[in-house]
Amino acid sequence: MKILSFGSLNYDCAQIIDGVLPAYDVPESALSDYLRPDWSDACINVRTGEAYETAHEVLRAEGLFLGTSAAAVQVGRRPENQGKNIVVIVPDNGMKYLSTPMYRQK
Repeated sequence: MKILSFGSLNYDCAQIIDGVLPAYDVPESALSDYLRPDWSDACINVRTGEAYETAHEVLRAEGLFLGTSAAAVQVGRRPENQGKNIVVIVPDNGMKYLSTPMYRQK
């Protein structure tokens, strides 16, 4: 049984964001195919503050209560994607972030 960590998955840009725990010492057989770097076009480095702001913006504008993965919509804002239809599938909600600074009231 092979054990993988983010380092061995070549996720050089992976950062720890509140509410998201890195996959350390996970058996390779337990990983989803979506975690395999060779299936991804790119790894997007998003700062924690940007992820929070994007999730808040999506909540205000669309009424969708999401987590930090909502920051993936930033790809659609890139100049090379102007005028294109971009589909973002966000497989999460904001519930696990309620106890983190992300949704803590100011």
